[in-house]
Amino acid sequence: MSLAKKLNLKDGMKLRVLGKPRDVDLDDVTTTTSAKEGVLVFVKTLAEVDSKCAPLVEAAKQDRIAWAAYPKAGQLDTDLNRDILWKHLERQGIEGVRQVALDSVWSVMRFRPGSGETPRAKAVPKSPPAKKGAKADKPSSIDAYIAAAPEDVQAILQKVRKTIRKVLPRADEKISYGMPALMLDERNAVYFAAWKHHIGLYPVYRSDDPIEKELAPYRDAKDTLKFPLNAPIPYALIERVVAFLQKRRAEAAK
Repeated sequence: MSLAKKLNLKDGMKLRVLGKPRDVDLDDVTTTTSAKEGVLVFVKTLAEVDSKCAPLVEAAKQDRIAWAAYPKAGQLDTDLNRDILWKHLERQGIEGVRQVALDSVWSVMRFRPGSGETPRAKAVPKSPPAKKGAKADKPSSIDAYIAAAPEDVQAILQKVRKTIRKVLPRADEKISYGMPALMLDERNAVYFAAWKHHIGLYPVYRSDDPIEKELAPYRDAKDTLKFPLNAPIPYALIERVVAFLQKRRAEAAK
């Protein structure tokens, strides 16, 4: 698999790369000086995480492509590992969601908004001015979450919700990780969320099932589907995806 595919870069996407050692080959990744689409930052030590990762944190909080490259264990006298990097950046409001090998020396980890972080790219209107000293309220229910979205997006969210409930009519509903969640069981859920340009559905991990071919146009990562708001939302496909997830969960529980 090419490096661009490993890093979830779609055709034509470019990365701003910071701190890359001269001996590192980025294969088919196209680089740019702009961070509009995504960022890849190389860090060798924990001190460099603090000094170099501000662009990475910014990109991750906006749910853009955000990767941190760090040496594998025993390489380059590093004081980093996966857990140290993850926990350190988690304090800045982002969390690791995927890890792959870049080469024999470097691993890379993708970051996204943390559990309690509201993505800045999210398609929600500005709240009314809060009273001095008051904290902004976060949606406490799916109804409140939908009500906070623009009117045209509200209708889409309601239909996505109803589509999921066709498959999970008895599912408990709640807000989890800042997103609407319909529970598959006590621990696992189907999440959906409104963003500036798309509706997201999570987690939908890649599989060998034939449905994967239909999901390909909407894939953003191994566990993420993005349905653009400027195109018809494929509700029938969403229903089939949730049915597939429920079936796979039931089979795993046997």
